[in-house]
Amino acid sequence: MASYQAGVARVTALLKQLVECDTFLAQIRERLLHAQDYMKQHYDTAHRDVVFAPGDWAWLRLHHRTAAGITDTSAAKLRPRFYGPYLVLERVGPVAYRLQLPPRAKIHNVFHVVFLKKYTGDPPASMVPLPPIVHGRVVPTPAAVKMACVVRGHWEICVSWVGRAPADTTWEHLEDFRATYPDFQLEDKLFSKEGGNVVDAFTGVQYQRRRKKQQVVGSGFSG
Repeated sequence: MASYQAGVARVTALLKQLVECDTFLAQIRERLLHAQDYMKQHYDTAHRDVVFAPGDWAWLRLHHRTAAGITDTSAAKLRPRFYGPYLVLERVGPVAYRLQLPPRAKIHNVFHVVFLKKYTGDPPASMVPLPPIVHGRVVPTPAAVKMACVVRGHWEICVSWVGRAPADTTWEHLEDFRATYPDFQLEDKLFSKEGGNVVDAFTGVQYQRRRKKQQVVGSGFSG
């Protein structure tokens, strides 16, 4: 907003209002500058620049996403946030570094320094694999597929997850699961029972599918 200039308004009441508005805006700007200086001073006292050199090793922090049917966050704090360590190849700009990631990694290998943490100790003997990643976020790791069934013409599978309780087992669409976890092997026997009985792998209870009643069509002959 432009500041007040003398001679713009000829009405006394409007002139007074413009002067007061200009004074108020100047005070607001001054307070904002004081607040910025205070925040910078507080940040600088606790901030420590982290610098890596080529040949160093660093932990990599990644964000998580949950499975479609898991809504609780009770175990979120127990899940690992840092993965690796991975070798630092080079510095890219003032605050970014390029890491040596496993082959066919689904994320870019340049990361801001806030996602890295110093690793101390002997480097790993072999490349540490990354967890399954979709759109830059770590997805849950499937432990086993318990059963499968057709719902409204589409296959769904019952999946248990690594590090999750049995109550967190979820139903996932087969096509989405295969797209997210292409290397996970699904047993053929999961889909061979669809035409007959379905056995719940958790309880061992066998469910008999209802058969459609056959309509008896008359011959149309009347005696």
